[in-house]
Amino acid sequence: MLDQKRKYLESAIRDAHAAGLIDVPDAAAKARTLFSYYQGQLTEARIQNKLEIVRGAFAGTCELLGIKPARTVPA
Repeated sequence: MLDQKRKYLESAIRDAHAAGLIDVPDAAAKARTLFSYYQGQLTEARIQNKLEIVRGAFAGTCELLGIKPARTVPA
């Protein structure tokens, strides 16, 4: 089951690279890195019982993929 999730992530990374949205030529390696990152985030959040740890995962994912997260503009 975990391998299927990693392969889905790899496919998404490969598609984004093919579309020119990110520059990640080795999708398999990046998927393994991101999958490990997410597993670590979830494990730490469970151990510390702090949801705030997981809330920062998006910014970390953007950094690992080499993209800048969209900035929200106050209304």
